[in-house]
Amino acid sequence: MITWLYPERCPVCMQIVTPKGVMVHPECKCKLDSIKEPVCYKCGMPLSSEDEEYCTVCSYKNNRGWDQGRSIFPYHGSVGNALRLVKKDGRVEFVRFFAKQIKEKQQAFILRMAPSCIVPVPLHPSKQRLRGFNQAELLARALGEEMNLPVCLLLKKQKKTKDQKSLGKNQRIKNVADAFAVDEAVWPEENVPESVLLLDDVSTTGSTLTACANTLKARGVKRVAFISVCVAEQPE
Repeated sequence: MITWLYPERCPVCMQIVTPKGVMVHPECKCKLDSIKEPVCYKCGMPLSSEDEEYCTVCSYKNNRGWDQGRSIFPYHGSVGNALRLVKKDGRVEFVRFFAKQIKEKQQAFILRMAPSCIVPVPLHPSKQRLRGFNQAELLARALGEEMNLPVCLLLKKQKKTKDQKSLGKNQRIKNVADAFAVDEAVWPEENVPESVLLLDDVSTTGSTLTACANTLKARGVKRVAFISVCVAEQPE
């Protein structure tokens, strides 16, 4: 069970929300800019036309590691700001709101993928010690409670990497290519889940998710889907 250290605050206006159990003011909820159909069948990026099935990246790039993925909000705006506050200021009171939004908007997708467990994208141990938590793990545990799915810390980040925000597309791929490994301490070789749901706070090019998915599939996982709270614009 996650312990929430702060009173519930609205992720849009940042004011305390009442009564207990309400997570966003009704007048603020209509301001949430969620991703709407049509989206890419493969990665969930918004498409400009219902006649399209895949985005320009997925239409020519077959091996992205994961099988399908979805995001809930664009990174710009209120939700992206709330995510930044979670990571930079430890404002973990927003995590349960994100998890409930994932369930509300992508429950059908998650059930269709039929994951055996949720696997959060890991942080490097030094970065997690500095921050005090891994936001993806907090999100995974909150979503696990919502969806009645176990959370399995199957991966570890074995290499420090540069901040992905400062890198272009090709640099991002190289940056994380060998950054992740199976955590042998928690994942016996004979116990391989057939389907896994990767969870991260923000996806951009998908290179981090691909590196994680490739590691899982090399171990024998057959299907890897992903969910991210936000999707950011891809760099040039």
